[in-house]
Amino acid sequence: MRAICLALAGTLLAVPETAAARSWPETAGWTVFEGDDHCGVTMEYEGKGSSELSVGVNVDGGVIALLTNTGWSTSETESYEISWVLGDREYTGTSKGFGKSYEMRKGFGGKFGPEFLDDFAKASSLHVYRGEMLIDQLSLSGSGAATAMARRCLQTIKTRLAAEEKERQRFSHIADDPFAGGPTAEESAKRAGEPPRPLNLSSWGQMSDYPARAMREEREGTAHYLLTVSAAGRVTDCRVTKSSGHADLDAETCAVVLRRARFEPGGVEGQYEGEMKWALPR
Repeated sequence: MRAICLALAGTLLAVPETAAARSWPETAGWTVFEGDDHCGVTMEYEGKGSSELSVGVNVDGGVIALLTNTGWSTSETESYEISWVLGDREYTGTSKGFGKSYEMRKGFGGKFGPEFLDDFAKASSLHVYRGEMLIDQLSLSGSGAATAMARRCLQTIKTRLAAEEKERQRFSHIADDPFAGGPTAEESAKRAGEPPRPLNLSSWGQMSDYPARAMREEREGTAHYLLTVSAAGRVTDCRVTKSSGHADLDAETCAVVLRRARFEPGGVEGQYEGEMKWALPR
């Protein structure tokens, strides 16, 4: 399996192409590659040390350019001040050394914004400098067509990731294994003196619960309550300990909590104190 000397999230290193990745056609002399969350293009050049240039883009738009050569002695522990000149655009900054052997190559890579890829696609050549010293000059013939293919590749990844996320969200409210991670006897004993832990606190009170008459009369208030929670995490009793000042708001507070509140099973019965704030939107 061929390795692409490029990592678009985190440190630079040689990573194998994903086994399940699609095979993209060579475009204008450039090899197009696909990873789990990135796509890019690479080209090997004749000349001193047979330089190889790889440029990739991540799904978040970040770009990495990596240049390697069989004759260089860069180190992964070093950073280098490198200027990448694409036509009339210059990108100068710190590039991370790539010192591990990759097909007998070493080199460096820099991280850039999306505009780098735009300039790479339009430029006819790349000149790379370390200070005033010319490191390499490379033709970018065909980079526009190759970049367009890489962007097609990236769009397929985005579509796949969006579909996977949508599928995850369908079942995100269901535990992967409801029988895993429950308290052991020792944990239950340690938590005997702790209050129960709510699981869905943010969903207890909703505007649709507001008593209609209280809403018409613009009555507001905060009701404090004390809950009794079973060892299984179910609310078995609710008592208002401090009134909101309105009987209907107090009554609805306990009705809502008894209907919706869920707690982490604790192995023992416990009590939980909280409050329900009834406020109209302004």
